[in-house]
Amino acid sequence: MSAAPSMSAPSSAVEPDPRLIGVWSREHLAGVAARDSDVRIIYMPDRTGRYETWGSGLTEVVTFKWFNPAAACVTMEGCEYVFRDDQQNVRREPCDWNFPAVPFEIAIEPVPAGVQMPLLKLHFPGGRVDT
Repeated sequence: MSAAPSMSAPSSAVEPDPRLIGVWSREHLAGVAARDSDVRIIYMPDRTGRYETWGSGLTEVVTFKWFNPAAACVTMEGCEYVFRDDQQNVRREPCDWNFPAVPFEIAIEPVPAGVQMPLLKLHFPGGRVDT
């Protein structure tokens, strides 16, 4: 799958927060016991990203464009949904993701794996926090 094209951030956006860039994975939160499934969000330096769901392999990908409209906020605009079913058929659909100005924090906390790790916490509207 090719990456989504780079986007131009709005002129009011701040520089991309380099702390976001990289792979954020729930697998690390649960340790070895969760190796059969994972959810990952990937922020790439070119302001594209991927939200991946892993079961017994990669099952779902959401591609998106991202920028920082303000310090400690991220906007994510969806590009494409890609789904793989049990028979390995791939279906592509336009993506309706639109998450403007989601506050985030990166905290160093102990995780069940027994180590201190940086955790990305996205604070969505309605009080939902994704870690």
